[in-house]
Amino acid sequence: MHILIADDHIAVRSAICRVLKEELTDPTIATAINLGELFALSRSLQPDLILLDWELSGFPSAITMSLPPDDPKRRRSEQRRNVIILSLHNLDSHPSIIVLSSHPEARQVALVGGADAFVLKGGQPRELFETLQAFRFTGEKPPISISHES
Repeated sequence: MHILIADDHIAVRSAICRVLKEELTDPTIATAINLGELFALSRSLQPDLILLDWELSGFPSAITMSLPPDDPKRRRSEQRRNVIILSLHNLDSHPSIIVLSSHPEARQVALVGGADAFVLKGGQPRELFETLQAFRFTGEKPPISISHES
């Protein structure tokens, strides 16, 4: 399985890499620290799975999620995020996309915008593993939303 982790925090990338290496058999893992690297690596590596930080450097501001749903700035931000997710889904490898965020309010926006699953950052490593298991064993892209909080 070819996996691309897109997160600008080294501690998060390292923790995810550790979980993936412990739980999966010989994963190929690449990392991106901003939106530009995400697209460059996505095109060259054609990953099966992308773990995408919802607050990744270069993404539209996550602050707009606190605006009212009908606010034009919020709608534009959500549309830009949706275009990014759609572009990633349209790669030749048609990767699954799991959005990671420390903001629970991002869950609905991410799933409606095309993410295949959502995992709240700061939870137990098993939450990410349970999400990965759903994709790996079924071969499908179930809409998953894990929200266990520690």
